[in-house]
Amino acid sequence: MSQEIVFRVTAEEKLEIKKCYERSDEEISKDIVALREWLKKQPHLPQTIDDVFLEMMLQRNKFSLEKTKN
Repeated sequence: MSQEIVFRVTAEEKLEIKKCYERSDEEISKDIVALREWLKKQPHLPQTIDDVFLEMMLQRNKFSLEKTKN
């Protein structure tokens, strides 16, 4: 699935966001895995969403899995 970029952040901004929300790369990776598992159980949603898009949605939702799922 091709996603249109919702918003762009620089590498520096990305580090600042992670610092602000106290999130490590490992935690974000685990969240992405959890979202993938959840997506598998949602047949009405596209299964071709890439990790970059999932990470952007996590950032947009303050790294809340529940808000990201909604």
